[in-house]
Amino acid sequence: MAQWTASLVALSAVTVGSWQLVDYVNNRNKATTDNHTAPAPVPSDSGTAATGEKLAISSVSPFNAFGGTKDEHVSELPNATDGNPASAWTTQRYNDQFGTAYRPGDGLLVDLGSARAVSSVEVQFLGDTKVELKAAPAGAATAPADDENGFRSLGATIAGGSGSKVTLKPAAPVTTRYLLVWLTNVPTDDGGYRGRIAEIQVNG
Repeated sequence: MAQWTASLVALSAVTVGSWQLVDYVNNRNKATTDNHTAPAPVPSDSGTAATGEKLAISSVSPFNAFGGTKDEHVSELPNATDGNPASAWTTQRYNDQFGTAYRPGDGLLVDLGSARAVSSVEVQFLGDTKVELKAAPAGAATAPADDENGFRSLGATIAGGSGSKVTLKPAAPVTTRYLLVWLTNVPTDDGGYRGRIAEIQVNG
């Protein structure tokens, strides 16, 4: 009986020791896990910086300030903002290239509907074209007159460029309702010269 009692005591001691060992190991593992900080999430690749907001264009109109025909090719005006670079608004066909000895240029007046902050204007042409960007003063509530006085009221050129796709970016954003996309050199066409504006996009 004494031997059986001793055996039971020894077995109980082993069992208790085993449970204590398991509990110790579990507590140690938990402490180790709690002491480790989860790694910071890896930021996702956001790509290039977003460009400015595309501004809605209320309307466009011919601005032939130095010519007699003020309503040139009105039926083609939607082509300049229809999202289709294959269609275009065209100027008249001129016998001479734009310049100081002739008329200085021709173009389209863009109405944004209200004064907006403009960071750039993207213009696509059919054929390499030289272009300037002018803007009405921020407080101008009516469009400039389609004549020489109206052209002068727009002031100095705020951006320029040449090619078949040009981004006109002023040195600093301008606030205006009216923008003039003014062509100063246009491609040859059937023995003369003609400008073609395929698409205008204004960015805020």
